Amino acid sequence: MATKRAYTFFYDEDSGELDRVTEGESFAAENELFRADVLKDILEDVAEKYNQALKDFREWGEKLAKGAN
Repeated sequence: MATKRAYTFFYDEDSGELDRVTEGESFAAENELFRADVLKDILEDVAEKYNQALKDFREWGEKLAKGAN
């Protein structure tokens, strides 16, 4: 199975904000259905990672709050 880059995400480590997103040339050249399918997979994966980060943040906050008591 050949793998290629669809997107690359860059963030600003000082602000914690997304700086830019670049699209791979080969991905941009794919047909509409292919791109839509890959983007759906990306959205699902990013949503899973986001939800895990929120869970980790909440757990961190709870530990911090318990330590403050």
